[in-house]
Amino acid sequence: DNSENNEPSRLALMGNRKGFELLNELKNEHQHVLSLQSEDIPSAAQELWEDDRMELLVTHSCTSVFLQEVDGIWQSSREIQWNCQPVSVVPAFPYILALSADSMEIRSPVNGTLLQTLNLPKLKLLSSKEDIYFTTTKQGYNIRKNSEMEPMSKFCDPSTHMYKISWNVLVGAGAFNRSNDHDNRPSTPSTSSSAEEARKQSFESCFSRT
Repeated sequence: DNSENNEPSRLALMGNRKGFELLNELKNEHQHVLSLQSEDIPSAAQELWEDDRMELLVTHSCTSVFLQEVDGIWQSSREIQWNCQPVSVVPAFPYILALSADSMEIRSPVNGTLLQTLNLPKLKLLSSKEDIYFTTTKQGYNIRKNSEMEPMSKFCDPSTHMYKISWNVLVGAGAFNRSNDHDNRPSTPSTSSSAEEARKQSFESCFSRT
């Protein structure tokens, strides 16, 4: 996907022990995004789009940082502090999910409020492009009455089970397409207290039987 001004398909967001940099393949340039302390461990980096404006989401150690470019300088707009050390982070407004080696943590992307934590041993994210697919050794994890996450495939290791979270159910049909296509960008999540409470109550219903 190319944009006349910034051609995002030619940009690469890279992280190392010193920090994160945005690389421009066409111009052969790199731009400093965020510095890290010596004890910080970079684990994830991705771009988000809103109203033709790119926002960066970078994760190191137990922290995820949303960054916006202001006058050519990337500045932190807000941070999410996790109880776990994420291996993968999935923004899914009105949620943001962190997957560690043994848990899934769900928070509000607006203020970082913890909504739910799921204990999922040996958790591994497979894909979040369409729906969210992951494996864990936990079988038949009950989320709510008459609804559970069930293994999707009988071809996995007998001790490992694969599950799906429907993307449309999670964010609401048509609410947000995670594709980097510029015609499908996230909208700014609501910050009202009533919406926050609704998120706490509604996440469990996102898990449907497959």
